[in-house]
Amino acid sequence: MVVKPVGNSSQISGVGYSNEHQVLRIRFKKKGTEYDYAGVPKSEYEDLLKAKSIGKYFHKYIRGVYEFQRVHQA
Repeated sequence: MVVKPVGNSSQISGVGYSNEHQVLRIRFKKKGTEYDYAGVPKSEYEDLLKAKSIGKYFHKYIRGVYEFQRVHQA
């Protein structure tokens, strides 16, 4: 999965998405840690990218809603 840089977040440095598996990957700026969030619809991923604040959107609509696992720590 390719994680693309995002520029409008103080907490998140990159976002990726797998259509096949409906997995959202978030890379956090602090330590470069990446997490996969399972069962995320593509529309949720698209809304995240359109959000004025990706971090606020993530905390309101993704964190605590979808199951996650850490996949990488720099």
